[in-house]
Amino acid sequence: MSNHLSSELSPYLLQHQHNPVDWYPWCDEAFEKANALDRPIFLSIGYATCHWCHVMEHESFEDNDVASLMNNTFINIKVDREERPDIDHLYMSVCQILTGAGGWPLTIIMTPDKRPFFAGTYFPKQSFPNRPGMLELIPTVGEAWINQRSNILKSTQTIMAGLIEHNQQQVPQSLSSDISEKTIRLFEQAFDSQYGGFSTAPKFPMPHQILFLLRYYKRTQNESALSMALTTLDAMNHGGIYDHVGFGFHRYSTDSSWKTPHFEKMLYDQALLLSAYALAYEITKKQSYKDTIKNTITYLTRDLQAETPGFFSAEDADSEGEEGRFYVWSYAELSTILTPQELTLLSSFFEITKEGNYIDEATHQSTQQTILHCEAYDKNVYTDTLIPIYEKLFTYRNQRFRPSLDDKILTDWNGLTIAGLAQASKALQSPKYQRLATECADFILSTLVDTSGHLLHRYKDGSAGISGTAFDYHYFIYGLLNLYQCSMNDTYLNHALRLFKQTQNRFWDKTNQCFYLSDNDDLIIKQHDSYDGALPCVNSVAYYNLLHLSAYLHDPSLYAQAQSLSTYFGSAIERYPLGYTFWLATQESLFAGFPILITTHSLTDSQKKALRIIENLVIQDLSQAPFLSTLDSFQSFTAIAEKQTFYFCHNFKCEKPTTKISELLSYLKKE
Repeated sequence: MSNHLSSELSPYLLQHQHNPVDWYPWCDEAFEKANALDRPIFLSIGYATCHWCHVMEHESFEDNDVASLMNNTFINIKVDREERPDIDHLYMSVCQILTGAGGWPLTIIMTPDKRPFFAGTYFPKQSFPNRPGMLELIPTVGEAWINQRSNILKSTQTIMAGLIEHNQQQVPQSLSSDISEKTIRLFEQAFDSQYGGFSTAPKFPMPHQILFLLRYYKRTQNESALSMALTTLDAMNHGGIYDHVGFGFHRYSTDSSWKTPHFEKMLYDQALLLSAYALAYEITKKQSYKDTIKNTITYLTRDLQAETPGFFSAEDADSEGEEGRFYVWSYAELSTILTPQELTLLSSFFEITKEGNYIDEATHQSTQQTILHCEAYDKNVYTDTLIPIYEKLFTYRNQRFRPSLDDKILTDWNGLTIAGLAQASKALQSPKYQRLATECADFILSTLVDTSGHLLHRYKDGSAGISGTAFDYHYFIYGLLNLYQCSMNDTYLNHALRLFKQTQNRFWDKTNQCFYLSDNDDLIIKQHDSYDGALPCVNSVAYYNLLHLSAYLHDPSLYAQAQSLSTYFGSAIERYPLGYTFWLATQESLFAGFPILITTHSLTDSQKKALRIIENLVIQDLSQAPFLSTLDSFQSFTAIAEKQTFYFCHNFKCEKPTTKISELLSYLKKE
């Protein structure tokens, strides 16, 4: 039996096009058929580089016995979570409500009108303790659908009530003035002083936690915040979560010491970690952070770019049917590639033994393979003596069968990448990185926009499609604002404002004063989000965008909207601030005051050099700002006696203008 996925563009859906399961994409036809046949829906959500998605496919979805049961019991729907993050967010919330956990593959069984009554993640073909197998689960659900329908429908009512409650916040509350101090104390309690990070295994990078700590340090000079951030960055940089040979970061560490990664590589991890390492380099000027930034961007441009300036989504963890096979090394293999002297040198930096150090996550048995990771975080693992060895290993490794590439380009993740590249450009004073960010932004603005000027979500094989969600808008606006900060090209500020106006019309919930995730009408409820997980949430990024647009456009109405937004989620943030660190990193930007210098004439090189005393100063040169010069809010910034005039604004107010750079510098030095 052929299924209905062959005409899709999603690499994940195409992986399943030859399954004997009669898969449909998320479409009206599937739900209409479920209604007509009176069958429940089996919804499976995953993504192309998901290891356990591959396992469940090989065990069950490629198995004729399981497929036969699924086809006779359900209407089966496959969703790529990266194509439809709104669907994924909704049903992941259901899974977390019902089971207390989540993950992918996400398995949902629901009525033909999309109301869920069963949720889980990976299910094997055969049952084992505490986890039913598909051969047992499917007949049980099928029997219940026929003989216990009333109980199922009652359970859907309870689940829907829980889902609605989950989507609602408490009474609005303003953030307390000491929220950052309370958060630092919680970080100190959770901090792993030996290996960095703020949890036991598994450990995820969570770059927005690092951004909060570093921004808090910049404002307060709190050494504890700096130490926690740098210890974590160093541990990741030296651990197996970082690919020392081919560069880039893997998804997460399966252990507490960052040694053994889950080997997939995601674009958004590279993007967010660029931001964290860029800020760390700005503060410390540490060479290893500069190396990591340069190497990560090398990975992005070498492996996640092709003919377009946009960046692909991910690389798989698996190759040749094994997780990590592309990345690990046997001692015998290293001995044939390297000279004895080179192997001895490499072993002095990394944990290399004949027995290997890679323990399989599932079997807990030694694989006799080695993952390169360094115990001593004070060692520079990019020394001149090691680089030729890495190059040898890289050349050898490239002869292996590569993990599969998810080559769709997503607007939201590319928005984060633009921001990371822009911040790296600013930290390293690199025109090349600014150019990469600019080219990516221009690509999205020219290619991932429909005829009405609205953002689209996905580009693949020359085709752009899927209506943009609030993720696309706010992540891309975030990228544009960071690009403006490093380029001072107000074209990108203009685009950011234009797109933000669209979010007001499409996603703003006027009743609750926050943003919905999407305006798609094919979901059972409209959702908000607030929690910063592996990715920052829509509303926290919107908070960043509102504050920065307000400051750069001198628009107090946007500042008021930002305050309403943070107040709506304030009680949730106060209850568990460690889960809202992109919010709090943005709050630190607010405390820093958004220093802006408006000048009526272009600055000389000597003036620019003198103004470097002010960190993060945004210079708005009205003689080279065709967009800003047209705004009503800028008409009062005029030249005095036709001389170059300076207006310094911070904390959403402007000081008395001056025509003398010496007066301006004297004032700034007092700040």
